[in-house]
Amino acid sequence: MSGAFSQVVSALTVAEAQIILLARSHPTNWLELQSRLIERWKLGYPEEPVFRFAPPPNLTKLRQALDQLEKWSEDQGPWGEIYAARCRELQLEAEIAEHIGDATVRARAQRRFSVDGANSGSLMQVARTWIQLEQSSDSGETIRSDDESDDRSLICQMRCELRRCGYSYPIKLENRLASRATVDDKFVWLKPQVYLLPNESERIVIHEVHGHVARRVAVKSPENAGFACGTNGADADEEGRALWLEDSAGLFDSARKADIGRRHWVAEACREGGTFSDAVRSLVELNTTIENAINLTLRVWRGGGIAREIVYLDAYRRAKQALADSPELESWMKRGRLSIDVARRLVDGTLQPFH
Repeated sequence: MSGAFSQVVSALTVAEAQIILLARSHPTNWLELQSRLIERWKLGYPEEPVFRFAPPPNLTKLRQALDQLEKWSEDQGPWGEIYAARCRELQLEAEIAEHIGDATVRARAQRRFSVDGANSGSLMQVARTWIQLEQSSDSGETIRSDDESDDRSLICQMRCELRRCGYSYPIKLENRLASRATVDDKFVWLKPQVYLLPNESERIVIHEVHGHVARRVAVKSPENAGFACGTNGADADEEGRALWLEDSAGLFDSARKADIGRRHWVAEACREGGTFSDAVRSLVELNTTIENAINLTLRVWRGGGIAREIVYLDAYRRAKQALADSPELESWMKRGRLSIDVARRLVDGTLQPFH
């Protein structure tokens, strides 16, 4: 990998770490808001959330630097064009981060997180079908996610799989997480005091370790260093591949499909300009519990309505089809934060790997 491209990758990685869009979009009053809304809705007094966010950053200089880097990269051949596209993606994220919580954030986020309009109708049909799937009334024992005394708990299964794979990735507990687990470049984050069936914990471990951690570990090798900053569309394709891994392990069951369907349903409602209450009611009408409906809708409404969750269903279908048609894509995708498109070009030889 040339010295110039190495500097580009480093600059893009640093830029992403400065933007930290999802972290900035998380309300500072998340737990208080979550508890209040669930209580009020259960009592029959629905209300709209009042979010509080940390002061928005001023990323003007960063956006200018990304713009300059984009212009330089565009003239540097195929990989330069790929990095230029990633620059544009990060510029959009920086712009969204500067407008967290204001009235324009939905429109700005739609430019970054979206699905092909031609697929919108079919995706909504799939979402509705999945939400209404008959789900197993599994009465098996649930285990607290952070129970260190039970090998079946999420934290124990996660630690065991990380050790088995040889990944030195520390686990951190954080009760303000919107999800049950997430991964960044340093830690696996788990939400404590969540009760899960053992197979749910197993599914989360596969998703996080093999879908996310593995790719972040892989880019530490010199031959994969150029994939560390991500490529245009890689984030969505990474989520799609992680869901495909769940499916391949036989853990993408009706409950999981219903969850993904609900995410898409609410995200689409947000994109169409609906209110938080409208989205919650629509889920409740589709036999979702109030608690689940509120938790999901809060997740979609992070930042004032970023609705990143709209990418999951589309990304899963895309990854499942692509990896079925071309299994060899997986050998590239597990090497770093590559999109399906870039992996396909590496497979067919129209894009040459770094030497």
